[in-house]
Amino acid sequence: MGAKQISLDNTTKNPWINIPAEEYEKHMFDAGQLQLLNFTLKHYLNLYHPKNIIVLGATTGNGFENIKHKTDSITAIDINNDYLTELKNRFANLTQLSIICGDIQGLQLNNLSSDFIYAALIFEYVDLNKTIGNIKNWLKIGGRLVTVLQLPNKNIAAVSPTRFKSLEQLGKIMKLVDITYFEEVMRENNFKKQEAETITLPSSKQFYVVVHSK
Repeated sequence: MGAKQISLDNTTKNPWINIPAEEYEKHMFDAGQLQLLNFTLKHYLNLYHPKNIIVLGATTGNGFENIKHKTDSITAIDINNDYLTELKNRFANLTQLSIICGDIQGLQLNNLSSDFIYAALIFEYVDLNKTIGNIKNWLKIGGRLVTVLQLPNKNIAAVSPTRFKSLEQLGKIMKLVDITYFEEVMRENNFKKQEAETITLPSSKQFYVVVHSK
């Protein structure tokens, strides 16, 4: 039995829908970010061995090959249905995989329950409070949220210069998240910070990687 794929009509006209999967992957690889996100997901999967996994902004499944321990459920959520179709084709061996296409800001998924949620470079494109509210409902008591946020750098464009024109439209909607504000929102929602680090890429772009528990 293959992955279950659900499409929810709440994606509106988000620019992410117009970016081809191949261009997205090549852009992210060129920027060194594809490798960073793969490594981060692998690290925390190996550290925690979660049974119920949710990946927000799953795109084409970067890092899913690192899910090698026994799991009860894996849920991939993204706004681009083409990305998710590619993910489904690549990871047909993950029979416990469910795929949901929709905007995470407004998804009403009352039956979703997880002990591990991975949210890498997601909060730059969504309403933080709405999305954290959803995550709070989806995460079990004691569960962990792993977040990757891009840090501002006055000398580097937020969206890396790219040979792929489709990526340029993201500059209109991308808003870097202030770390102090982010941590305030997490505390207000009763999340506890467990660990955090800043990772610097060869390009000098920096990323804040943080783990919160519920």
